Amino acid sequence: GDGGAGGADDGARTGKKKLVTFLGASRSQTIGVVLSHVKMPHEEIRRAVFGLDTKKLQPTFVSQLLGLLPSDQEAAQIQGYTGPKEDLGNAEQFYFELLHVPRLKTRLQCFYFMMEFNARLTNLNENVEVFDYACEDVRRCTKLIRVIELVLALGNYLNGTGPKGGAYGFKLEALTKLSDTKTADNKSTLLHFLVDYVEKSQPAL
Repeated sequence: GDGGAGGADDGARTGKKKLVTFLGASRSQTIGVVLSHVKMPHEEIRRAVFGLDTKKLQPTFVSQLLGLLPSDQEAAQIQGYTGPKEDLGNAEQFYFELLHVPRLKTRLQCFYFMMEFNARLTNLNENVEVFDYACEDVRRCTKLIRVIELVLALGNYLNGTGPKGGAYGFKLEALTKLSDTKTADNKSTLLHFLVDYVEKSQPAL
């Protein structure tokens, strides 16, 4: 706010009106660069955000807007400004328009989600398809299933009648613990024991 008052005095001395600014030079410059890629009047951007107009604005711009939203202090300063809008700096004029949008942050978040939904859905479908193929391959691989059965039996044997014994299954991340579990002499692991057992007793695997 002080910059605005000082600007009026400077303007009187130089004969050139100084714009009223509430933002730092670096922040104003960043906002100016983002706006330069849109090439739309501030009022039109505000209407596009309010109307969730996906034809006017791109996801990248909406994402950038979310990262450049005014702080509570900046918003209070700009909304409390009562002078002519034309006397504000470019970034301040843009915020002045944008802050007329109700629930601005929530609206922008919904807007961005709308824009990215189809791309995210396509990506999710592809991941689900890959996962489905992987599950089908596992179901068809009888040798792998047999190895998993051996791991389960080994785990139940080691856990005995304790709370973890008698399990009907286990999480796949438990497989990584095979190499972490040491034998009594600390010279080998459960994984070595399993491999040795398979090689000697079930070479077909």
